[in-house]
Amino acid sequence: MGNIFFISVHNSGLEFAREVKRRITDAGFLGWLMDDIGGGDGWKAEVDNAINESLGVLVIVSPASLASHWVTYEWAYAMGRDKEVIPVILEWPSGKADPKSLHDKLADRQYRDFSPNGDSPWDILLSDLRRIRDRSDIPDQIKRAEETLQSGHDPEQWQNAVNMLRTHPHPQATEALVRCMESPVSFVSAHSAMTLAKKSKCQDKRAIPGLGRALKSVEWLITGSEQKEIAELLAEYGTEDAINSVIDALKSGLFEEHHMDKDPFVEIISRFDYEGVIDSMIDALTSNHPVIVNRATSTLGRIRDPRALPALHKLLVESNLVSQRIRAANAIGVIANSSSVGTLVEILRKFELENVRNRPKESDVVESIAQALVQIGTEEALSGLEGIVKDHSVDRFVRLIVQKVLTNRN
Repeated sequence: MGNIFFISVHNSGLEFAREVKRRITDAGFLGWLMDDIGGGDGWKAEVDNAINESLGVLVIVSPASLASHWVTYEWAYAMGRDKEVIPVILEWPSGKADPKSLHDKLADRQYRDFSPNGDSPWDILLSDLRRIRDRSDIPDQIKRAEETLQSGHDPEQWQNAVNMLRTHPHPQATEALVRCMESPVSFVSAHSAMTLAKKSKCQDKRAIPGLGRALKSVEWLITGSEQKEIAELLAEYGTEDAINSVIDALKSGLFEEHHMDKDPFVEIISRFDYEGVIDSMIDALTSNHPVIVNRATSTLGRIRDPRALPALHKLLVESNLVSQRIRAANAIGVIANSSSVGTLVEILRKFELENVRNRPKESDVVESIAQALVQIGTEEALSGLEGIVKDHSVDRFVRLIVQKVLTNRN
């Protein structure tokens, strides 16, 4: 077949058709026009042979060509031979862009508009031809797999097709997965994206949007392990847009609506420092799972964004777990923002250890808060600690711990 495209045109559009031929020839293709086919009794057979040998047909559309028996025959014959047919609009029958004014079979095709009011997309038309040429080299096994994914109805056959595309070494197997990611069937789109990510070892970034859609898909409710697998693939990419896909899924409400566990996804997000991670980690501080709260607290400390401070202050005051309160104080100290000073000093002043049963552990909380103030290190923070030591209305054990922190500092 080479690089040949048959150009179907009425005589009235022959000048434009020759321009099309010149353009595609300059791009490395061959264009066949009626000029290239001899007359005589064998004319129809030569047309058939020319179409059979071509990669596809460019139909130069005008009112005259739509009314032409022979032009209609040429593109209809091409469709019957499973050739690609591209309507190239020279003149709209209705005088304005209106696909409904075309023959029904042409109206279904992606047209390119070269009419007086069109955008004359030569680059796009040439891209179309390259796509058709590249597809002509696709092994039949890949074509069948893609056809199964695009038009089949059996999930088992879909899975077999995806598996074949994953293992097939031909580059077009990868391109077939990219195309199938756009399938309206969520199962097909999701598995194509997952397979593309695995096949490329998370190097082909075209899988990222498909993975993000799969993670949020309401139509395709996957198991918890499959959900986490998708999120882990996005984490392996590690780019900001990949991690934002996980964050967007958490914000979508899907997890709450379907009572799905979102903590594994919080854990994945906590590995990164991107801007969008902060809000997710703040939300995670309210989780019922201590491990997730601890991870979120450490992450917020590592990111050092002051926006996290109100939530960390709240955790420090309200958590029933000593370990969480210590982590909160540590994170506040790492962030080291002076806006925390007044809150931390006030917490220490109200702290009571005198009659607390679990005094050793609670003492660790006091020490962590005092250390946080030392880390902040402003004059206000240090004078606040010194004021606590001198204020006998403050719990005596608190004063002793603060004194020890100040002494060790020096």
